[in-house]
Amino acid sequence: MRKRKTSTEELTAYHEAGHAVVAFALGLPYRTISIKRDTDTLGRVHFFKMPSARAEYDTSYRQRGRLEPRIMSTLAGAIAEEIVKGTAGKLGAQKDREDAAELASRFTSSSREQQAYLKWLNVRTEELLRQRISLHRLHALAQELLVRKEMTGRECRAFLQRVISESTDVTPAA
Repeated sequence: MRKRKTSTEELTAYHEAGHAVVAFALGLPYRTISIKRDTDTLGRVHFFKMPSARAEYDTSYRQRGRLEPRIMSTLAGAIAEEIVKGTAGKLGAQKDREDAAELASRFTSSSREQQAYLKWLNVRTEELLRQRISLHRLHALAQELLVRKEMTGRECRAFLQRVISESTDVTPAA
């Protein structure tokens, strides 16, 4: 089923909100979220710097545990667009896929393993975003971004927490 037509600014708000909602759900901090256009992007979530990659292939659970939330958050923008628009997300999706692949390459040993892992994380990310609590946060944050255009990470996380605590029709899963 095709959904209503959305503006580029609104899709950008949902794209960036998708990144932020998944990061929030997984406990991944970020500095800012913005839908202000610049020379390279229509919007962005500015994450804190990742630890530098070690030269050798590292399959440790520690490495995977550090990078998996970041990969899922990176994939979430295009998934959020798809949820709203009903078709595959395009805004920033190619760059996000490239970034996710680079992160996954730090602990996968082949392109086959990397592709399978990214496909699995894409499914996990979509399932997380489609949960009622996440959908509620996604819509609320996108609307807030359309008004404010930019928020600090702290403001955004406080907003996402308030969205659920002030809501009477959505209760967090136990």
